Amino acid sequence: MKLKPVPANTLAAIAALLGPYVEQELAPHDILAAIRGHDGRAAVDPAARRVLSLSEAGNALGVTKWTVRRMAMDGRIESLKIGSLWKIPLSAIDTFVCVQAGTRASIGREG
Repeated sequence: MKLKPVPANTLAAIAALLGPYVEQELAPHDILAAIRGHDGRAAVDPAARRVLSLSEAGNALGVTKWTVRRMAMDGRIESLKIGSLWKIPLSAIDTFVCVQAGTRASIGREG
């Protein structure tokens, strides 16, 4: 499958949005190559990333990617939207789980 080229300004925007979530600074043109693995390097290992796709976040939470998308759209979980792509920071998964656990614990104490 031939992939369409991505405009430089789009890559710069992606680099700016993902900057806080990656350990090393990548030039905009390196981001797409790292994700797609076109430069001879292996594609970015999901375990090494600080953001997850909707499917990966869904797997982590035990729900479908559509549920995660609705939660992101409703603001129930922190997310990044890059064009039509949704990304969920790992920290958002941790926060969501802690908040849910706290909510359930407080509900269990009522009564």
